[in-house]
Amino acid sequence: MAKDLKMTIGAINIKIHPHSPEKYIELFEELVNMKRRVPIRGDIYGSLSTFNFLDVNDKVKGFKGYIFKYLNINPNEPWFDVEQQKVVEPMQQVEVLKTLKPHFSFFMFYFIPKKHRVFFTTYYDSKSISPNSIAKFFTNLFYHPDIISKFGEVDVIVEPSIDGLERIFAINTLEKLELVVTKPNPDDHEEEEQKLLRRLGNIKAKRLKQEYVSESRESIQPDNDLRVLSKIAASNGYVYASGKDLAGKHVEESTQLHPFQENLWYSRDENAHDIFVRGADRMLSDIIRQ
Repeated sequence: MAKDLKMTIGAINIKIHPHSPEKYIELFEELVNMKRRVPIRGDIYGSLSTFNFLDVNDKVKGFKGYIFKYLNINPNEPWFDVEQQKVVEPMQQVEVLKTLKPHFSFFMFYFIPKKHRVFFTTYYDSKSISPNSIAKFFTNLFYHPDIISKFGEVDVIVEPSIDGLERIFAINTLEKLELVVTKPNPDDHEEEEQKLLRRLGNIKAKRLKQEYVSESRESIQPDNDLRVLSKIAASNGYVYASGKDLAGKHVEESTQLHPFQENLWYSRDENAHDIFVRGADRMLSDIIRQ
């Protein structure tokens, strides 16, 4: 059967300190129990579904569920009758069930506690959402006094595309390079992240910001240390660069401009959830190999 169905997936990196796979599971269980509804954009809101573990006997393998998106209408606002072209009187207004929300859509998510990455569909069943909107949803979800008091502040960073740094280092004349890194969870670039985490801990800092500016009419020449730090920043903050192209035109690049997304094609007789999980596992391998 032809693979004529498409889904697109993206990823975010979430971080708590101190962290462990079990602590991340506890964090998500807390979110589900709270049943929070948070804004994504304007009147568009979202909430998190209950989730299912891939293996109940080995929960750190991961779990999957749904992100629900809908229009959050304020029932106390006046209603307008388009036929009569007038505002409906309060006594005439139809009683709206506050638990019902229009313009509903859902997106699959899959969390891998050992690598603290959330994978999600950005396009599925003809519905779409941006990686940045998903990141905002989780940021707002985590921003609650009960969550902060129990887990501390939770960092949420959209995973950049694999070629994000390549775009930056390919700038013909690299005049400015800015790196911002929040405390990493040492998993992927283990040794380098451990060193950076220890350093930030020793100086009581939660964020590192470095800026490099080239000499006049010169281009920054990144060495191995700068490239490694840039890799860490890409998944734990961002990298911004500016300079000139071959024609001398001013150009700017940032890892934030290019979220990592991957298209998956499947047939109608294949299980979309299985396709999603397998695609996310491959995507994780690509992230770790960067």
